[in-house]
Amino acid sequence: MSFNFEALKKKVNEIAAQATEMGRAGAVRSRQLANAAKLKANNLGEEDTIRKAYIEMGKLYFEKYGQNPEDDFAAACSTIIEAQAAIAANNALIEELVSKDEPDVEVEIVEEAAEEVKSAVEEAVDAVEDAVDAAAEEAAPVLQAVEEVVDAVKEAVAEEAAPVVEAVEEVVEEVAEKIADAQEEKTEE
Repeated sequence: MSFNFEALKKKVNEIAAQATEMGRAGAVRSRQLANAAKLKANNLGEEDTIRKAYIEMGKLYFEKYGQNPEDDFAAACSTIIEAQAAIAANNALIEELVSKDEPDVEVEIVEEAAEEVKSAVEEAVDAVEDAVDAAAEEAAPVLQAVEEVVDAVKEAVAEEAAPVVEAVEEVVEEVAEKIADAQEEKTEE
């Protein structure tokens, strides 16, 4: 019995065609998942646009109605007015401290200013921590979407490649058997 290279060639070509088709299907699915991730990222950008518009709307409202706000907005407007007053008081103290030529600044004023600066720094630290937390919350869905896409692509590729791997293993076994048979026949001759 001779080794049938034509049958082997035909089987390898069939497997190659199957692998090509499966690769195409995997590529299509990968593109779909990548497009879904892009859309999710676009949605996050649009949500940021909305958030910025809300902030701008709030600024405009305060400028126009801050001194006489509707009941629903009174607490927020009051907080802004109080913060503006504190800033004005601090600026007045700063101006007073900077404009003095004599080093006889009272200790009490310095201690008050130091306490106000400490308080302002603590508020700034809290604001930065809040901003970092908010940024982490906004980034989490993007990270999750990317991880989901990567997992889906890995899964799609693994599912598509499994039959090809099995078919190649079968062909390798068949070829190994035929080579062994051919060697055995040659040894018997």
